[in-house]
Amino acid sequence: MDEGFSLSELEGAVPPDALLDALLTRLLNDDRAAGAPLDRGSEPLFALANELAELFGGSVAIEDLGRRIVAYSAVAGQVIDDLRTQGILTRRVPDSPLNDDQYRTVLRANEPVLYPRTDDEEARIAYPIRAGGLPLGSIWAIDGSGEARITPEQRTRLRAAAELAASYMLEDLRLGHAAQQPREHRLLALLDGAGVTGSGVTGSELAELGISEERGGVLLAFATTHDAPPSVLAQLRSSVHRHLALHRPETVTAARAGRVYALVERESTRSPAELIEPLLPVIGRLLGDGVRVALPGIAHRPAEVAPLRTLADRLFAVDPARSDARADPHPRSDPSKGAAGRLLTVEALRPELVFERVSALFQEAPELRSPELERMRIEDPSVTETLAVWCGCFGNVARTARELGIHENTVRYRLGRAREHYGVALEDPDELLVVWLQLRSAHGSRVNPDS
Repeated sequence: MDEGFSLSELEGAVPPDALLDALLTRLLNDDRAAGAPLDRGSEPLFALANELAELFGGSVAIEDLGRRIVAYSAVAGQVIDDLRTQGILTRRVPDSPLNDDQYRTVLRANEPVLYPRTDDEEARIAYPIRAGGLPLGSIWAIDGSGEARITPEQRTRLRAAAELAASYMLEDLRLGHAAQQPREHRLLALLDGAGVTGSGVTGSELAELGISEERGGVLLAFATTHDAPPSVLAQLRSSVHRHLALHRPETVTAARAGRVYALVERESTRSPAELIEPLLPVIGRLLGDGVRVALPGIAHRPAEVAPLRTLADRLFAVDPARSDARADPHPRSDPSKGAAGRLLTVEALRPELVFERVSALFQEAPELRSPELERMRIEDPSVTETLAVWCGCFGNVARTARELGIHENTVRYRLGRAREHYGVALEDPDELLVVWLQLRSAHGSRVNPDS
């Protein structure tokens, strides 16, 4: 109702002082504080809100995913409370500790959600606005009867109104006129672990993105082998989004800190790797075979996305095929050959993740390091290397000799020196485990288990 309403039509709908403020705001066209300027394309939504208000007998608001009121009813005699009046004046849903749970419930619902009258609010009926599985907003109608009930006619009209509102809101998105925050911003907020406005993750982001919390959202992270310029990242993101959206319409992607992230709903019949593998040849033709994909896991709550991003960063950091710290002559997989070596998972890289944490532990708590091992590393590097390889060969002298290209007696001599000169208890499994962890975290060497 951006145009064409009179003062008489609004009498009784809101308090006089609130009505004056609303009219002044409209006449001065000063919506900057609300952050949601309305254009003439919103007029049909105002008409739609008025029609529903006539049916329900109470104030109706149409909201976007940013909890901004993009249209509201102004029908003479409609029931309205102070909370809805405040929302209309500011064009934003007032803060409430109940908001997050209520919006999460409504956006996931397939039927109208009824909320009884409370001390501050009249009885309400809410219904989601969706385009297919994509949430766009919600409709909130005050029940003029005060009973929080819905008739078959109201149910039918509410469903039809939501479908019509979705078409207008989709058109606004297409034209770039929508005031709601892009889906990309929601993903970026989840990746950073903070809300778009800096107030923290609200808890309803997965529902707003059309991702079921029961199934969970799979986070995918894409990285190039070098610092890619913005144009390359944009091309990578475009390719990823086009491919994933063909299979998962709820796909949302974003670029952050030189990487591309995607969030999709988990499928019960197909693993994330199976979803990604057909995309790798396409990316390879565009950007080369150096793009790697980290699959850190599944988030069932919005607050779980940021830790998954951190885990993805760790997977990229410890990938033995890309880390300069690794000197393994026999890597388990070559990322340039086939898809398997370019998909980084916790299962495949669990040892590297453990050694990374152990290395950090030794740095944070130096008293855990054996000073004798440190002295051996400086004074007898050949003994240190032999001990590390011997541990990796499960104490097999012959295999250790083959790995190092030396005689077996040389291996035995060096092990004896480690025992006698540096106090290494080769027969104590617990101490040997600590020795191996210290050597492994310090040198990063890996013994090929198949050699």
